[in-house]
Amino acid sequence: MGSNEYFAFVFVFAFVSPLATRHSPLYLDMPHLCVIPAGIAQRRQLAEYISSYSQRGYSYASRVDAKAGASSSDVREVSWSSVLAASRSGGLFAEKQLFVIESAESLGEFPEELEQYLDSAAKADSVVVCVYAAEGKGGGAAKVFPQSALSKIEFAAKEEAVPPWKRKDWVIRLSKELGVSISYEAAALLAESIDEQEELRGELVKLADYSRPRQISLELVRQLSFDEGGSSMLKFLDGFSQGKAEDVISSLKYLKQDASPLPMITALSNRLRPALYITLYKDEQAALAALGVRDYAARMAKQALKIYGKPAIQKFMLELTRLSYMEKTNYAEGWVGFETALCLFLCYS
Repeated sequence: MGSNEYFAFVFVFAFVSPLATRHSPLYLDMPHLCVIPAGIAQRRQLAEYISSYSQRGYSYASRVDAKAGASSSDVREVSWSSVLAASRSGGLFAEKQLFVIESAESLGEFPEELEQYLDSAAKADSVVVCVYAAEGKGGGAAKVFPQSALSKIEFAAKEEAVPPWKRKDWVIRLSKELGVSISYEAAALLAESIDEQEELRGELVKLADYSRPRQISLELVRQLSFDEGGSSMLKFLDGFSQGKAEDVISSLKYLKQDASPLPMITALSNRLRPALYITLYKDEQAALAALGVRDYAARMAKQALKIYGKPAIQKFMLELTRLSYMEKTNYAEGWVGFETALCLFLCYS
């Protein structure tokens, strides 16, 4: 029997047979529908749904891409009718099954006549998780379902992207939800070092599991959240900002494995740029706001300015600009030129 014939058979058997009563051997249970809207967190939410229902005894049955099916000449396999029918067909060895429908927006609006075939999570022996890759013409995923059917459907909360200036507060709030506390400095460093929101969440979960019940400290973030290269770069930049020459020199050993010092020059220029702007503007807060500088970077820049002074910072930034330009030409001075400029600055500032 081909796939099309199978879906057709299941559809007729599940929806038409008058013998399919709850106490009959031919009864096919009604499925429960879960909807995951388009958003940055949907892959994690899907994994959480699968894990949650697996713990309740549901076995993972299959995954279907509705978009791929809709592009073929026969779309019966990806209609709402056939999806629900397949989920009600049951399994030979598993009483409870879970189905995943990717690109569910390709299914279109949910027919009102099929609402009667949906059930609650407590009663259903099968679960269909619909993942929406896009909002679709109707807007949000919830808008494709009849209002009367919403109470029978489980909707995952859509998580919006957190803007950069709110990341630190988001990290602190999430750490509380995870049952741990995090220091202000650690939250700022994480928020400013990891751009991808879901990656940032995963990193915080890892730190929470490791530190619980202790607080997530700045030192713990430095130890666990960066590879050797990232740790060395952070040690160099923080050591420079805090006037710790020993940290600057020791971290160079690893950083010099790169063929060119250009990434190092760029990172140091970015670290000192807020300090330079503070020297040029009377209003310190206006200068930082103009650059969109975050808390941790601003604090480190002000600390460097306090240690080295305005003239030294201005002169060194000019030298870094020159070195950066030279590295992009045939007159690059390489690590020798960068280390020479660095040592002269640290010795005479």
